[in-house]
Amino acid sequence: MEWITFTTFGSNSAIGAFGAGDQMRVGEDMAKHLVDDVGCAVRGQVKARDLQPADTEPVAKPSAGLNVPELKAALEARGIAVPDGAKKAELAALLDGAA
Repeated sequence: MEWITFTTFGSNSAIGAFGAGDQMRVGEDMAKHLVDDVGCAVRGQVKARDLQPADTEPVAKPSAGLNVPELKAALEARGIAVPDGAKKAELAALLDGAA
């Protein structure tokens, strides 16, 4: 038997539902399956604050790093009307909302 700590949410017919940070003692075969094959857990007892869930990587917004002319061009390329006098934040919100 060995301890595993789950890094994501899910369920398994043998162990039921689990969430990121949940810990469980399982047999070696189940540990190998959950850690090596599925990738939803790590070996050992890990504090939840030290986990880096694989399915929570931040996704950049379409407007990230764009200046006003680039935002306007991106909006026009998507067929979105650019309001007269719109500020950068407004343009970014329009673009991000269309993604």
